Amino acid sequence: MITLTVYAPADLANRVVASMEAMPGVHRLVRLPSAVVRSGDDLVAAGLEPDHADEVIDELLRLGVGRSRIVLSDSALAIVEPRAREAATLWDHDDDAVVWEEARDDALLRSRLSASYLILMAVAGLIAAVGVFEDQPVLIVGAMAVSPDILPVTAACMGFALGSPTLARRALLTLFLGFLMAASAGAVAVIIGRFLGESPTASGFGTGILTSFVSHPHLIGAVIAAAAGLAAILSFEGGRAGIAVGVAISVTTIPAAAGLGVAIGLENWPRVLGSLEVLLINVTFLIIGGAVTIVVQRAWRARRDHGE
Repeated sequence: MITLTVYAPADLANRVVASMEAMPGVHRLVRLPSAVVRSGDDLVAAGLEPDHADEVIDELLRLGVGRSRIVLSDSALAIVEPRAREAATLWDHDDDAVVWEEARDDALLRSRLSASYLILMAVAGLIAAVGVFEDQPVLIVGAMAVSPDILPVTAACMGFALGSPTLARRALLTLFLGFLMAASAGAVAVIIGRFLGESPTASGFGTGILTSFVSHPHLIGAVIAAAAGLAAILSFEGGRAGIAVGVAISVTTIPAAAGLGVAIGLENWPRVLGSLEVLLINVTFLIIGGAVTIVVQRAWRARRDHGE
């Protein structure tokens, strides 16, 4: 159950209340006339079943209520007791329900560029670079866990699937700048290694038994990336942070970006091309897998609602 709060102008409040009363999935409807001090708007609040949230929001928008006047939030308090039929069933429809307006807002936040995001990408790139030329998979896994690149990836999926070019472009730009930081960190690692007398040789990079996958594209990598894109979308929709970490560890994005920087620093152009191919393949299929998941979810939801 989620909480819906609407700040309704006086001339719309009656229609808002009447419409919400008639719609399924709305519980414990409350109206406080002239509750907003400055504007005199009415405050309308209700418990809302996630399964019906998009329908209710669409109706409010149709009535002329602005998006900024509609607030959705998780409710820590049970607003309505589960119906006996629902409580007795095995299938949890609420867990599968997605409020797309809320998902889009979350994606907008995940697509934003920040100093902390760039710093984490650089740190992840540095760790991955050391793991690549030391042939240490533990460092590679650690770098994947540190990297926040899955955030703009899922935002890009939302942008493409929901038909929002602005969101998709912003997410892709954030992703590109993050990978640029990771690649730069890889190049810096080579410079630091040479200064300390620990630099790898150009012939040795990318040939390690445990880390050669960083610069060698494989079809199986594309399949794994598409599956990871599906898992990433489901994890963010359901607030399952643990799954998101697992997704980040399963896909070769940061290692490839860091490897790209190392290869550039070593002027090993075949490895530059290989790392770039791995990175592009994984990112592309991550986004394809996630976007297709969203499209299928929306189609299934529309079909189910139509059937009801």
